[in-house]
Amino acid sequence: MRSARANRDTNKQAVDQRHKWLFSQVADYCQLGPEVVEDQLLDSDFTHFDNFFKDKGTRVLLILQTQEQEGKDKKGPLKLVATNGEDVPLCGSCVYFFRLTNEKELTDKTIIERVHFGAVEATDGDILSAVRTTLDHLIVPMLMKNTNWGKLTQEGVKNPHVANFILGIEDFSKLLESAKSNLSESAPCSVKLIMPDDLPIKGITTPQQYQTTAGNFDLVTQLEGIVAGWCKQIEQVLTQSEQMRKEADDTGPNSELVYWKERMASFNALLDQIKSQ
Repeated sequence: MRSARANRDTNKQAVDQRHKWLFSQVADYCQLGPEVVEDQLLDSDFTHFDNFFKDKGTRVLLILQTQEQEGKDKKGPLKLVATNGEDVPLCGSCVYFFRLTNEKELTDKTIIERVHFGAVEATDGDILSAVRTTLDHLIVPMLMKNTNWGKLTQEGVKNPHVANFILGIEDFSKLLESAKSNLSESAPCSVKLIMPDDLPIKGITTPQQYQTTAGNFDLVTQLEGIVAGWCKQIEQVLTQSEQMRKEADDTGPNSELVYWKERMASFNALLDQIKSQ
């Protein structure tokens, strides 16, 4: 097995102008020197860079700046790591690079023209808020000021097709907020279905075991009480959701569609909890 030092030496020898261009963009965003960025990324898996550069390779490369966990309640210094988004969780700053087509290998000359990049801040791993912030404060304002819509340029954002496109992005942003709310235990319309840990029902798999358990009057009574409590919790959540809908100022087909999408997300969250119990 190769040592970490040997891997760093191999990665350092592989660095070319393409890598250095990527490093410089990361350095600008993270306010670090390019040499610092390179030094930290030498510990990363350089196959992510190779797969991003080659023809028919991946179209996305992420550079994350996260804090490594050094103990139960202690975090280490900020560290840069390269990933394709599958092997490292997004938590902290992320500089993303992507190319619209991967039909040709990226070279020192073409990487500047073919690679686009940007950044998101996923504090504490809150990727939903990070994406929504990017949409609300960058993508939508940029589209509203865009003057080149091809055949639709004459009317611009007043064209119904353009307006619906932008409205769709805004509705998607609202759904991200709804999804975040459903995942939060403190959300107004969220509910946590609790199953006591001391119930003797774990490990029941056979019909005989189910039949025996069903004959335990005290246990069945306790389970019925738990389920009745769940029903009251769910009913309260749905009542709150309906009340919020009645009190909403905006009405119309799009608002109705967003409402039912949010409600479906709530149902799915409840269903997932019930299945996991």
